[in-house]
Amino acid sequence: MAPHESAPAALPTSSGQQLVSTEHLQHFDRWKFLHHAHLGPREIRLFRLIGYSEDPPKRVEWEWIHVSLDDLPAPYKAFSYTWGDPTLCSMMFLPNDHIIAITRSVDSILRYVVEEEMREYFWIDAICICQTNLDEKSSQVLLMGEIYASALMVIASLGSPSEDSDTAMLFVPALFDAFEKLEAHETPITSKIFTEPAEEARLCLWPSEKWIALHNLLERAWCQRVWVVQEVVIGANAVLVCGSRSIEWTKFATTISKILAGGLSYFLSLQSRGIPGSMASVNRIETLRQVRSLRLPVSLRSLLLEFISYHSTNPRDKIYALLALVTDGSSSAIEPDYNMSTQDLFTHVTRHLMDRDGSSLALLHSAGIGYPPLIPDLPSWVPDFSLTRGGGYICNFFTNSGYKASGDTCPDLRQYSNSTRLSLKGILVDKIMTVSSMHKPPQTHFQWINCIADMIGSLPPNTNGQSNHEVFWRTIVANRTHKLEPATPEYANHLESYKAMMQMNAHERVSSESGMEARRKTLEESSFFEMALNVNLSGRQAFITHGGRAGLTFPGAVEGDLVCILLGAMTPFVLREDGTDGKERRIYRLVGESYVHGLMEGEGLRVGKVQDIILI
Repeated sequence: MAPHESAPAALPTSSGQQLVSTEHLQHFDRWKFLHHAHLGPREIRLFRLIGYSEDPPKRVEWEWIHVSLDDLPAPYKAFSYTWGDPTLCSMMFLPNDHIIAITRSVDSILRYVVEEEMREYFWIDAICICQTNLDEKSSQVLLMGEIYASALMVIASLGSPSEDSDTAMLFVPALFDAFEKLEAHETPITSKIFTEPAEEARLCLWPSEKWIALHNLLERAWCQRVWVVQEVVIGANAVLVCGSRSIEWTKFATTISKILAGGLSYFLSLQSRGIPGSMASVNRIETLRQVRSLRLPVSLRSLLLEFISYHSTNPRDKIYALLALVTDGSSSAIEPDYNMSTQDLFTHVTRHLMDRDGSSLALLHSAGIGYPPLIPDLPSWVPDFSLTRGGGYICNFFTNSGYKASGDTCPDLRQYSNSTRLSLKGILVDKIMTVSSMHKPPQTHFQWINCIADMIGSLPPNTNGQSNHEVFWRTIVANRTHKLEPATPEYANHLESYKAMMQMNAHERVSSESGMEARRKTLEESSFFEMALNVNLSGRQAFITHGGRAGLTFPGAVEGDLVCILLGAMTPFVLREDGTDGKERRIYRLVGESYVHGLMEGEGLRVGKVQDIILI
């Protein structure tokens, strides 16, 4: 262990302003930017609050040490937070007249430690890892799983308090207690309990400002950050903090899970803002935490597919943040290396996982040029993991309710060494004739699906006896419920409830007591349809084929693109022809996965013949 050091940080005043800020540094010529001392193998940096200095400049003093993860001198707590604006706007004062420039989010965390008079050791990545030393950053990220697993507690900072954040932070425990009481009395959790004053839920009635406050809390960026997955799943005793309020992660996640399971999601739907997408994020993280606690295998492929829509400041972290969660050995050939280009990393990871598991084309569902890549020169079959696209996957990798567009066939996959090509077998079954616009806010789903209804309504009669209306509503939810199960006929009624709900949005849908039971039923059914839309329709566009079929795919599809059934794939894919290779074979770019009504259960295998499909 390195010698103890004293590290001062900026002291907040009662007004929240820093007594020593960047603009004042010109008056303190003795201060020098810190050159981080070298960390040995398995060493990390920790700090803790030890007191205050009245010598100019006034400051908080910290103890700053290097420790080995194999020989910790004392317990420590690790922070989980959102980096936010990367601008370095404050200073942390260190021993021997050194300073570190810090962001607003780190400054906020240091203020929290000071205000709460917390004297434990702490770890924060932004200051405990030298962010400009890529070699150190790579080696420390490799230890990140152990750093959080070894922490006494993970403190998840949700950001600065807002006007209604205290209301939300107090409301979650009240909801949790209400659910506990209902279950103790063996009372089913239904929306009716919260719209009629049942004793167990009298403090949680809907509608109220409390539900609006919870909606706003769930829209904070922390819930969509990819590093949060590791920090909460691996870390022990995670606690969410906002201002002076805190909630245990397990209590928070359990509450959100019961809101979803009880069909109460529409309580959190605010006008055109809809149901917070982070509800599903919280549920995913908690599910993974439970899977790991049961010591079930977790693959890198499944993690990438499940958490691809989460955010990171550095695009490489969309992969590196998940490595410590893998338990099946599938990440063994991948180590954090911030000197590697993002393009090479994404291609290397995709090649590795396809080589390791040649029986699966799952990663292709994340790939394609339909969403314009942010990383240049990626092959179309390599996912751009840096994208945070809306919507989920058309297929479902994690239950038995997936599609079987290629029947019982197996993939025939071959990668070319030292090439960006991927060779598969497949059948070209149709060609796109017309595409819709992409859904873009502030246009609501309601406005957009009306346009799709008109487009599908122009189709000739369906050969399997379904009306165009049925083809329409099944297509826009990819023939799946909000639980990703095959859509049942009552979803046609849920669509009508959804339409009625959208009309209520425009006319104070929760304003009066009259007709509460009818409105409650309408809102409950509409929430099921809205959740199915959010899963299957968000960020997609509809299309009509020359063969009279309706479908959904990634935005970016154009007239003339081809619908293909790849052997071993769960869904059809949309391809775009891109000339021929040196052997006069046609080559294609992958546009994206698709739902095509009438081609999801192997029907396309009878349409054409199997041929080579070469993707670049």
